[in-house]
Amino acid sequence: MQRQRVMGRAGNRRRRHPREQPGRRGGDAGRVVDPGARLERLGHLTRTRDPRDRRRVLLAVDERAVELGWAFFGPLIENTVAVLRDFDEQETAAVRRFLLAAHRAVTAIP
Repeated sequence: MQRQRVMGRAGNRRRRHPREQPGRRGGDAGRVVDPGARLERLGHLTRTRDPRDRRRVLLAVDERAVELGWAFFGPLIENTVAVLRDFDEQETAAVRRFLLAAHRAVTAIP
């Protein structure tokens, strides 16, 4: 199994407690925590207490889950990277600016 931080992987690197998420997503704490429980029931991840800080829970993603993710998203990632290889630096910068602006617009919605 490989250890990965599940929450806070992209964009904002500030780690959040599950109870902090609902306000951003418009749901309750159960909706935020439940996907982890489902993944755990399916054997895709395991939770263990951090031996240095028992308040923290470490998530370990099963290698089969990684393979499943790559089987599903891998072709999309590979094709997108191939498309970006045809863009020059100015075009890539324009795409980056657009995506960042779109992200800000979407996350600004209450």
